[in-house]
Amino acid sequence: MPFIKTNHHILLEDIPKDGCTLAFDDLVFLSVDNRDGNALWEEGMRLEGPVKAGLQFTREAEDIYVTGHLEVLSSLECQRCLQRYIQPLVSDFVYLLVRTLSEDLSLSQKTDESITIVLDSDEVPLGDMLYEQILLSVPMSHLCKETCKGLCPRCGEDLNQHTCSCSEEKITLFAGVVPRKGASKN
Repeated sequence: MPFIKTNHHILLEDIPKDGCTLAFDDLVFLSVDNRDGNALWEEGMRLEGPVKAGLQFTREAEDIYVTGHLEVLSSLECQRCLQRYIQPLVSDFVYLLVRTLSEDLSLSQKTDESITIVLDSDEVPLGDMLYEQILLSVPMSHLCKETCKGLCPRCGEDLNQHTCSCSEEKITLFAGVVPRKGASKN
C-alpha cells in the first residue's frame, strides 16, 4: 500500500470546537518499493502529479466529521488497446471519526452519507482516508475512449492506429471445440 509523503499531521486536539478548513495541493503518495514520487497502484495505475485536497473538519460533541474533495491525475492502461492514457480522478467524501462505537450511536442515522472510522490514536488518518478515496474514484472500466477498437484478436495490431490484413471472419470462443458424438449441430 502506498503511503503519503507530507509534513501535515492533524491531531484531534488541534481541531477547534468550531471546526477548521485545510487545503493541500502538494500531497505525494509513495509506495514502499518505489520512492520516486510516482507510486505504482493497483493494476498499473500511476499518479501523475500531486494530490489536491480540501478538507472541512467539524465537531459534533466528541465526533468529528471530515468533508472533503480531492483531485489527481492518474495514468491507466486501456483494457482494450493496452495504451496508457490520463484519467482525472475526482472524489467528494464524508468521514465520521469516532473514538468508540457506543450503543447510543445509531450508525444508520449518523452515517447515511459518511464512512465511519473508529480511531485508535489521536492522529487523523489523513493518508489512509485519501488513499481510500483515490481507489474508490478509479473507474471500473479502463478505456482510453468509449470508441476504442482494441487489438486484433489474430495479429495483435492496435485497431485504433492501423487496419490489419486479417480476415473479417468472426472469431468465437468455441472455434476449436470438437462437438460430442451424437450432439446436434445447431
